Amino acid sequence: MKHYLGLDGLRGVAAVAVVLFHRRWLGPGGHFFDQAHLAVNFFFILSGFVIDHAYADRLRQGGMSLGKFVVSRVIRLYPLIVLGSLLGFAYWLGESLLTGQPDLPSLALATLFSMLCLPAPPSLMGEMFAIDRPLWSLFYEIVANLVFAMVLCRLPTRAILALAVLGAAGSTLLAVKFNMLNVGFRNGDIGWGMLNVFPSFVMGMALNRVREGWKINVPFWLAAIILAVTFLPHSLGAFKGAYGLVMVLIVYPLLILSSLEFREGAASASVARFSAFISYPIYALHYPLLFVVSKLAARLDAPGKVELAAGLALSVAVAWIAGRYYDEPVRRFLSKAVREKMAGARFRVSSDSAV
Repeated sequence: MKHYLGLDGLRGVAAVAVVLFHRRWLGPGGHFFDQAHLAVNFFFILSGFVIDHAYADRLRQGGMSLGKFVVSRVIRLYPLIVLGSLLGFAYWLGESLLTGQPDLPSLALATLFSMLCLPAPPSLMGEMFAIDRPLWSLFYEIVANLVFAMVLCRLPTRAILALAVLGAAGSTLLAVKFNMLNVGFRNGDIGWGMLNVFPSFVMGMALNRVREGWKINVPFWLAAIILAVTFLPHSLGAFKGAYGLVMVLIVYPLLILSSLEFREGAASASVARFSAFISYPIYALHYPLLFVVSKLAARLDAPGKVELAAGLALSVAVAWIAGRYYDEPVRRFLSKAVREKMAGARFRVSSDSAV
């Protein structure tokens, strides 16, 4: 299976943009990466592309069972979901001990929901994913993966293309109704969130199905700049929804198709690999870290730009450390345990058959 280093590197660029988006008011003029909420749609287009590329044939042809697919996705996603939830729990535990809010039973239960990557009842802490807010999109990622494995992977290309067209209509509905595509994380938004996520995911699947023959190639450094620039505009007013539509339906698909071939030298490859390596950890872990930095900055009366830089630096550092010394070892351990269990099960079946 081909590895798309350029796409993985762009995922890291988008993840860093999300970190900056979550402290955008600290930027110059009170604005910085104001449209980086579109990174979530970019993630889902990428996810649809990569998941379809990696698993569709195996699931369709019987080379991988639904159970094996689910286990592989759990191993890939949940170690950092759990760690992000624990970081969020640690922050909110400090708040609870200092202020009495949230109360400890609500905090414990909300943390359990977070570790399972399930929406918590709003009565606990006011939001579905208050412990670690970015997990809201991972909830939809898990749902999309399940629907892919059960249904979408078996559909022919024509059906996927038709669904992509219908998805574009759904995205247009969101843009008209909300004047943005940033929906799905608020209480009561799950239905709208599904309408936000699935068009992008199916768009990614469609791109994978039609990628053969695409000739245009954009260097990674240029693609990274283009992607970052799309997150910068602010004060779009009534055109915010239209801008998001153009990005999600035109710019991001073209950028992905144009980043499939990585032809740069070792320096660009190193940057892309580092960006790819921190992409998931920084997304899953940064939110509680930013709260900690904001508390310290308030006590030290630090300028906003210092707080912004410190939050980004801490997020990058923790992402690398967590990826290197936690996520990779845990995933190796879990993958090995699953392989050994499956090998043992096959041995028992073989022995029973021989009796």
